Amino acid sequence: MKCIDTTYFVDLIRRPSAIRAVTQKLDKEGVHATTVFNVYEALFGADAIIAAIAINNGCEAVVTRNEAHFRWIEELSGLSVETY
Repeated sequence: MKCIDTTYFVDLIRRPSAIRAVTQKLDKEGVHATTVFNVYEALFGADAIIAAIAINNGCEAVVTRNEAHFRWIEELSGLSVETY
């Protein structure tokens, strides 16, 4: 059994042709799994989960390459976004 990551589900929605070969391979191998976090992330985005964990642990900033995903959280919570 293999654990399917969020990127697979995102590609399933946005670029199904990009995962056709891996889907066929997985289908031949049998049953696979994922996590509740992967499902949540695919449906709602990981940004809120990451920010909530950071805030609850006293972090002052999130360091990320993807500023757009966190900018709205910064405006609501004060959690700073530092980009690289």
